[in-house]
Amino acid sequence: AGLAAFLLSLYGLTLLARTDRPAALLLLSLIVYFTLISSFTAGYDRYRLPLDPLLAGLCALALTGERARKIFSGFQKGL
Repeated sequence: AGLAAFLLSLYGLTLLARTDRPAALLLLSLIVYFTLISSFTAGYDRYRLPLDPLLAGLCALALTGERARKIFSGFQKGL
């Protein structure tokens, strides 16, 4: 389940990158930062906890697909 969520979140990140590249780069840097901290500290779950809401949001973005892309492009235009 963890790998599927991670892969879905990466797909959601690519969808976000199509509409808002700076936000996607910020989220990618957060994912890489907390993953590296978790890896170097013997994989404790408490260092991965800040990622869970972020990954859930990116998974939701990936699962909604085209509809979410239209929503984010509307926010970018100033709706």
